[in-house]
Amino acid sequence: MNATDQHTEFTRQITQFMSPLRQLALQFTKDQEDANDLVQDTLLRAYRYWHKFRPDSNLKAWLFTIMRNTFITCCQQKKRERRVIVSAHSADLANSPLNSIANGAISEDLQEDIWTAVTQLMAMHQEAFLLHLAGYKYFEIARKLAIPIGTVKSRIFIARKELQRRIIR
Repeated sequence: MNATDQHTEFTRQITQFMSPLRQLALQFTKDQEDANDLVQDTLLRAYRYWHKFRPDSNLKAWLFTIMRNTFITCCQQKKRERRVIVSAHSADLANSPLNSIANGAISEDLQEDIWTAVTQLMAMHQEAFLLHLAGYKYFEIARKLAIPIGTVKSRIFIARKELQRRIIR
C-alpha cells in the first residue's frame, strides 16, 4: 500500500469516530462552538501526524489522546492569556490619572470634602483606615488594634467603599 492509499484509508477510518469525538469535545468544553473547534483542531493534528500512527494500534484512543492534550494545551494558553490581560489591566489602572494625585495639586475644596467624608466614617472603620493611610501594614494595624487581620482588611475595604460613595456622587 503506497502513502496516498494509506492516507486515504486513514481518513476513512477517522470519519468513523466523528460522533464520539464531538461527544467528548462537548464534555470537555460544555459549549457547542468550542467543541466544534476542538474537534477541528484534533483532526488537524491527527492529519498532520498521521504518519506517526501505528496501524496495529487503537485509532480511537489515539484520537482521544490528541483531543485531551489539545484541550489541556488550550486551557493552559487561555490561563496565561488571562494572567497577562489582568496584569496589563492592573498596570493600566495603576498608571491611570484617575488613580493618582499630583503632589500638592489637589484642590482645597476636594481635600475638605475628603476629610469631611473620613470624619463621618464609623469610628472602627475610620481608625483602621487612617492607620492604613498613615502607611501601616495590615498586620501592624491588627496588632495595634488587637483585632484579626481579616477584620482590618474588612474595615479598610468598607471605609474605602463608603468614602467612594460619599465623594463620587
